[in-house]
Amino acid sequence: SVTAEVASVVRGEAMELRIEDHTSVDWDFWICGVSILQRFERGTWVDTPPPFTDCAPSSPRVLAGESLQRFAHVPNEFRTGPYRAKLTFRSGDRTAVVFSRVFAVR
Repeated sequence: SVTAEVASVVRGEAMELRIEDHTSVDWDFWICGVSILQRFERGTWVDTPPPFTDCAPSSPRVLAGESLQRFAHVPNEFRTGPYRAKLTFRSGDRTAVVFSRVFAVR
């Protein structure tokens, strides 16, 4: 599996995202545009635009058995509360969508 971990986050600051690839596959990870934060509201997870703002001209690659750290800005406009990261990975014609554990935005 591929996992993503986030610690508690403060609005207006960068959040650190640690991605670990526990598979035998190398995954392309494009954080901009397809990966987003979701907020837990009224019993359901809701996408919280905009997508992560950590965009790069090329896709970082998460190698099999390795880990990667990325940073993304959390806008001041975000409300406090429970969030999770929804991340999309690609390898050839395969796509994997992964959710981080729930974390607090303060």
